[in-house]
Amino acid sequence: MIELNDNTYLIDGKTSIQVVNAFFEITLINENVDTISGWILNKNIDEKEETVVPHDTLKFKVTERSNKKSKIIY
Repeated sequence: MIELNDNTYLIDGKTSIQVVNAFFEITLINENVDTISGWILNKNIDEKEETVVPHDTLKFKVTERSNKKSKIIY
């Protein structure tokens, strides 16, 4: 994860849910996925660029999407 500025981070879509939870001290729960990208897809949200996925008081925004990777802003 790369800090872009206060309260904004760039997260690779392949980052594990456990790492995201520990880093941000949050609880993203999903027994069927291992990555932040999978968590977004499992929300039945199309993982297109500029898609915003809210979670409690947080927002995850897909900033880049290709067949090989996703980048997400927290």
